[in-house]
Amino acid sequence: MNREPENLLDLLGEDAPSDRMRTRLKQDIAAERQRSLRRRGRRQGGWAIAAVLAVVVGFGAWRLVPGPDGRSEATRTALVSESALQRARGARATAELAALTAEVRERLETLLRGDPDLNVRLAAIHALAQRGKESGVRAMLLEALTTEQAPILQAHLVRALQQGSQGFSPEELERLRALDGLDGAARSRLTGS
Repeated sequence: MNREPENLLDLLGEDAPSDRMRTRLKQDIAAERQRSLRRRGRRQGGWAIAAVLAVVVGFGAWRLVPGPDGRSEATRTALVSESALQRARGARATAELAALTAEVRERLETLLRGDPDLNVRLAAIHALAQRGKESGVRAMLLEALTTEQAPILQAHLVRALQQGSQGFSPEELERLRALDGLDGAARSRLTGS
């Protein structure tokens, strides 16, 4: 069973930001969480605690009850959650599934192509990279690389595509190198292939 990283920044490996940048990012995230909690507290009042408890208890119960095909229903439910954290956890949990159903694959593709949260898209990239040999996954990752704007995710997409046994065909390399929006780090990874 794969262990969830404590921090999604740890998944970056050699592309990880410096300690100074990590500290600044953590401070910014903590400040945003505080502002968010203050805004929520003013709007929701006492109902917030009851709502959180209901979600936690409900989510915990779903994890304990396997679906009819032996997979956890929580994985499928988490992939469409309103919470970015739950969507990211759902994407990582697909690694435990024996095979991706069409529904789960479609949800992962939706996360990869259009989720507003960078960490959720990163989790979808890693989930799909582990299944790079399954039909259609490589094409999905290639398509995402042509549309992704975040430089860090472009680099992860290139790495995920390189992990596959196929590598890049000369046509793919030419097409990807010609992309206007491709970041320098991702472009250099392509050059190294």
